[in-house]
Amino acid sequence: MRVLWLAAALQCLELSAGLYFHHKARHASVVIGKTLYIDGGEIAQWDQTGNGFSNGSTVSNAEDPNTYYIDLSTSWTATNATITSFPKNGPVLMSGALWSNTSERAFQYDGGISLAGALDPIPPNQLWALTPTGQSRWSQLSSAGNFSQLSRTQEGGYTSGNGLGFALGGYECVATIKDAADYYTPGLVMYNMSSSLWYNISTGGDYTVGTQGARTQLVTNFGTDGVGILVVLAGFTQQEAGIGLDRVNMFDPVTQQWRIQRTTGSIPQPNRNPCLVGVPGDNGTYELFMYGGQQRATGGWISSDGAVYILSLPAFHWFRVPGSAVGRTRHTCNIPSARSRQMISVGGIVMPGPLNSSDFTIENTGAPDPWANGLGVFDMTKLTWGSYVQPSDDYTTPDVVKDYYKTNGLYPSSWDDAGTQQWFTVKVATNSTSVANTSTSATPSAQSISQPAGISPGAIAGAVIGGIALIAVTAVAIWLFVRRRKSTEQQRNATFVSELGTEHVSEMEAKVSRHVQHYGKPRLGDGQIHELDHHRGMELDGEPKLRDEQIHELDHHRHELG
Repeated sequence: MRVLWLAAALQCLELSAGLYFHHKARHASVVIGKTLYIDGGEIAQWDQTGNGFSNGSTVSNAEDPNTYYIDLSTSWTATNATITSFPKNGPVLMSGALWSNTSERAFQYDGGISLAGALDPIPPNQLWALTPTGQSRWSQLSSAGNFSQLSRTQEGGYTSGNGLGFALGGYECVATIKDAADYYTPGLVMYNMSSSLWYNISTGGDYTVGTQGARTQLVTNFGTDGVGILVVLAGFTQQEAGIGLDRVNMFDPVTQQWRIQRTTGSIPQPNRNPCLVGVPGDNGTYELFMYGGQQRATGGWISSDGAVYILSLPAFHWFRVPGSAVGRTRHTCNIPSARSRQMISVGGIVMPGPLNSSDFTIENTGAPDPWANGLGVFDMTKLTWGSYVQPSDDYTTPDVVKDYYKTNGLYPSSWDDAGTQQWFTVKVATNSTSVANTSTSATPSAQSISQPAGISPGAIAGAVIGGIALIAVTAVAIWLFVRRRKSTEQQRNATFVSELGTEHVSEMEAKVSRHVQHYGKPRLGDGQIHELDHHRGMELDGEPKLRDEQIHELDHHRHELG
């Protein structure tokens, strides 16, 4: 069925005629093939009286039970985009994840119920798959291991890539667990889409404590064995302290190490719930594009400005791109393909700010979205907002970023540690568009570490066949040795079974992506620290890690598995 958000809301929510699109937020979105899917969240309508805020306007907000899709194979503008809907035969959730894999489907993980209107029963903790074929596109999957013991959260840092799904932090509340107190959950959950196994990982650096509203991106140019480095940005702690963007927290899924590197340039203010995408640039660089979010201000919260911020790696340098867009939060962004130059922003709440810190106030006083259908398209090469264009040239690093590298070299003036330097040292191609590397104080030889080979199975087949037997035997031997030494400690250790040491080479295809509150009910932002009930403790027996020197002791609040 071809719809716009307005028509969809009128049909699904049975609203009377004369209501107009106000905003859509707290949804999840993912690209599968050449289609953008948008699922869950809430949609708000208004009668176009007053100024579009709750004072002087009639604004209705409710959960959105449909899944939508937009064809990315043809050009469109925000006003004429064809948005097609189909009813969802699975749980309708807010602020969760849609992870994509290479087998043309996506996985729904995490998320809470809408608190707009009557409260729905909280569904069981389940994993659902979206497959864009047939009449019933959603199906429930069986989950291996300790998935059923995971504590459901919402507004975590979600991303996927190379056959892995990541969920960092988030918070528990009455929308995710019945009668739960608000609690910001530490820990990183990782899902292997090939083996259907779940892993727990202790968070490090600035994310040792629980955070909400962080954003993550798997940067595939760098790291160990071509798996990539998980970059974590933004987010706030339960004490409403923002995680500074003057440094970057990173995690290597293979070695299971956390590291921090300082950043330079036009550093954004700490924020939560922005959107984040990433794309490989020219000559071994990788650019992360961050847009929107919420910032602390005197008297409450405000939307981040309408600028787009670029963090270019391996320089770890920020660039600010001023523009005509308005700031927004609880929106999503996607790129159509790995080399696309277009970032598509969907939905979000436009805050007039400053507002107090309750979600209820923020979402009931948000301004109507100035974008038609809540859609915006940003050209990451030209650094301009416009329409979606197909066919389109591939992404190339913006001139302002290239100019910086020509003047300052490929790497930071100093590294915070040698391990980070090793992760991000690459070979630079020599051609007419090559970026000159003039930095010498902190840059090893370009030949010392090769750039990862990428994710093509054909490119790694020879190495995989020759090495699987040796890796497997070695890993088992180490595992048995460590197990004997640590057997007396397992009851209190939440650990990570590093099947990446033996399985990622063959399984990951690449060497191994409401809530208007119900009225009057307070939500997050009260500044209080809430002790978790005993039934939500996450201590589980686990197996020792094969590729980590440390076994991490976890408190009973950890969002982690054994």
